[in-house]
Amino acid sequence: VVVGGPHWSAEAAADLARFAEAQGLPVAVAFRRQDYFDNRHPNYAGDFNVAPNPRLAQRLRDADGLLLLGTRMGDINTVGYSLLDPQGTDKRIFHVHADAAEAGHLWQPELAVTATAPAFAAALARLNAARGWSDWTRAARADYDAWVAPVESPGAVKLEQVVRWLSDHLPADSYVTNGAGNYAA
Repeated sequence: VVVGGPHWSAEAAADLARFAEAQGLPVAVAFRRQDYFDNRHPNYAGDFNVAPNPRLAQRLRDADGLLLLGTRMGDINTVGYSLLDPQGTDKRIFHVHADAAEAGHLWQPELAVTATAPAFAAALARLNAARGWSDWTRAARADYDAWVAPVESPGAVKLEQVVRWLSDHLPADSYVTNGAGNYAA
């Protein structure tokens, strides 16, 4: 599952979490949507950005099916379309987007649904459990944990220790900014 698009809420995130848990699915978020799914959730697999985790990128390449929930999966999310080729993907794509014109615009979905991502997440949360991908999801989470594990920096000031302290001591809804990006603490 790759989630993005507008109109996200805490309720939508909770619905998506119920769906992901019931189905045993990994969830990744699109560029600048890191707050759409709790990064501490065991089903969270990472985010697609200008330099995604190489293992997450490979998982996208290896997946035989994708549920694109509200996202367009454009240039940044696909690293210049190197992770997915809109002209010749062999994946089963299920694309949920609020704009009916988006269906088939870039990706040729097996199933296109015109709906907002939050409304569709609410419907998904009511599905019966299947848990078909739990092993893959655990491995994707382990890849994410390895990717975000602090690496010791050179010099007297250890930025990884500063960030860990901030993460441990700031309220959960805090944001720490650095350069052009922003990161949830």
